[in-house]
Amino acid sequence: MNKIIRPMLARNREDSHRAATELELLFDLVFVIAIALAAVGLHHSIAEGHYADGIVKFMLAFFALWWPWMHLTWFASGFDNDDTSYRLSVMVMMFGVILIAGNLPAFFDSFEIGLTAVGYITLRIPYIFLWFRAGKDNPDYKITAQRYVWGLILLQCF
Repeated sequence: MNKIIRPMLARNREDSHRAATELELLFDLVFVIAIALAAVGLHHSIAEGHYADGIVKFMLAFFALWWPWMHLTWFASGFDNDDTSYRLSVMVMMFGVILIAGNLPAFFDSFEIGLTAVGYITLRIPYIFLWFRAGKDNPDYKITAQRYVWGLILLQCF
């Protein structure tokens, strides 16, 4: 039975095989769609002869999507927890990705970054919460988790 909040313990290192959950697969799919939309923007920019502009915007969009995806994927492989709180955090992250993806046409047309910034912040805040939980429930990782929490908070302020 899935509890609302269970301890977020580090994964057993001897258990080397772990299948992805349905939520993680959906999370990946949301990112794939968002990156595909960024690729569409790149394609249109190149087709219009705006090579440098399109490449720079694609790289910015790709970074805004890939970096958080990579972080959560790494986190999920280290702290295997599938409680309701974790699921809600991942769903909020997916909503942030949807905000970024929904703004990509405006981003490529006029460099409008307002909704992209809101989406990125929405995407990163649950990650701070997950690291806080991991540090609270794993004394061995407490210092590392606190560094991640404070580092992410500082980065969100800029």
